Amino acid sequence: MTALIMASHNGRKDAVEILLKAKADPNAKAFCKNNSTALIRASQSGYKEIVELLLNAGANPNIQAFGDHNTALITASEKGDKDIVQILLNAGANPHLKKTDDQTAIMLATENRHTQIVKLLKKAGRKFKKTNITQENEGEEEYQEYHFQQTLDFIRNLEFSM
Repeated sequence: MTALIMASHNGRKDAVEILLKAKADPNAKAFCKNNSTALIRASQSGYKEIVELLLNAGANPNIQAFGDHNTALITASEKGDKDIVQILLNAGANPHLKKTDDQTAIMLATENRHTQIVKLLKKAGRKFKKTNITQENEGEEEYQEYHFQQTLDFIRNLEFSM
């Protein structure tokens, strides 16, 4: 694990600034269990200012961790961090990337009932040009739409039953 990844994971903005000033690579992966990056770790831990610092230093929001193919956007979406999701989308994060279990950011946000994030991702997904379209992922958009509608229906039912 690099010093930048550790500092990012632990919310040490001061250390992140020093390391970036010393030309630490914001895209370096940790040589451990999942090979995540500083951006993935900062997103996972909810450190908005560090996410911004890393992106401004050239961190690629679309790098996927080696083991599970997690991304900063997937992590922030699953956790429900709307601010970080918006920052990552503004920086060009691809909402269509998948983890090794084929889950996307919108699927995990839906599963965890983060409706505001689902709406952000849905809007971004329409604007973002899909890459690597294959026959395997044909129909995924319809599946996500169905999953999104099911979640909204569930939340509406909760609101009316309370």
